[in-house]
Amino acid sequence: VSEKERADQLRYLSLSKAMAITATKNIPDSDLKGLLAMQAYNFNEAHDGERFNADIYDGVYKALSQFKDPSTNSLKGHSQQVNVVIEGIGSGQSLFSADSEGKILKWDVRNGQVEADTITSARKGYDTRGMIADPNGSWLIASGDYPRPDNAAFVNYFDLKSHTSKKLEGFKGVVQSLILLPSGNEFLALNDYGKEIVKYSLTGKTPSTFIKPSQRLNYLAMTGNGRFLAGAGNNGKVFLWDLENGNTEKVIYETPNHAITAVQFSPSGQQLVVGNREGEVTLLFTATGTIRRTFSEIQATINDIKFSPNGDYLAVASYDGTLRVWNMKNLKLQPLVLSGLKDWAASLAFTNDNGYLLGGGYEGGEVRVWPMNLEQMASKLCTHIDRNLTDVEWEIYVADLKDIPKEKTCDNVD
Repeated sequence: VSEKERADQLRYLSLSKAMAITATKNIPDSDLKGLLAMQAYNFNEAHDGERFNADIYDGVYKALSQFKDPSTNSLKGHSQQVNVVIEGIGSGQSLFSADSEGKILKWDVRNGQVEADTITSARKGYDTRGMIADPNGSWLIASGDYPRPDNAAFVNYFDLKSHTSKKLEGFKGVVQSLILLPSGNEFLALNDYGKEIVKYSLTGKTPSTFIKPSQRLNYLAMTGNGRFLAGAGNNGKVFLWDLENGNTEKVIYETPNHAITAVQFSPSGQQLVVGNREGEVTLLFTATGTIRRTFSEIQATINDIKFSPNGDYLAVASYDGTLRVWNMKNLKLQPLVLSGLKDWAASLAFTNDNGYLLGGGYEGGEVRVWPMNLEQMASKLCTHIDRNLTDVEWEIYVADLKDIPKEKTCDNVD
């Protein structure tokens, strides 16, 4: 590549960034907003720009929002804060969500449209905090907190085939984190306000104490192979237990006096992400506890952390109302900042095919879904637009016509 070719490439990529940012501004003309976002995308593609591009994504998404494209709408179903979102069943595009009044929905993405089925209707006071699903699609278990004078917790088993449910006995306080064990018929639960980790067999009747952590925990995570269990300490410590070596406890990371609010392993189990109450997100190597990267962009409590199933993306939900998504293949890139929730971002999960990210909010049970495929999003833009940029618009927003000749932004219109 010659110096001139490289200079031209950088110029076009700089121009695409500027146009994408302009497209996020308050432009009353929806067609113009869409055309600027689309032309920014076209320049980025034509000149080998980074596919994972926060500015291009934001421009395209906000332009689609102005057209009220279904992919950018709030999803209806919950009326209370959505505390938990987990991956659905199988390899498709399904997710489960639960709110602070016990309502549980199953979401399916079908032909770009998102539809919900009700697993259970609202149950006043059933503040759901944890949820796991059978990979084979037979059952769902939800746990949390509800007002009972005897300090009993709720852990409910839902049979997804017969549409029946039952209460699992023996839990107490708040049960705020559930982990399905590799056997598929046992799970761990963070019981009694995080004071103990208990084990429950679906063929048994009551839970048994599994681990007594040295400090109260807020969250649990486990490696996919079931060997390591991580706990988010309320005192700022991250605990790691080797379940194949006598459940020995060690502190792998510490942020003194800053409660750890979320932990999550990468799909391979080789990395662990930690989020705290101050908004700090830290990526560690599981084997050594060595810090790979600290993200300090967020200045609010971290509520949830999830990896995409293929490990390509890391997503974080926080009290600042956004979801941030980092590209694990290149952490130097700016994260996608997914806005649109009216209030705090409480929970999130990717679909099993890595194609969509669903986020739940605190205000009014708001749920949104974001496509992770920029090309797919951009392909929708021109279906909403019935013109191309005028000569005057090109010279205002792109360049002099003699410098960069005008091109058709949308091939499907004149």
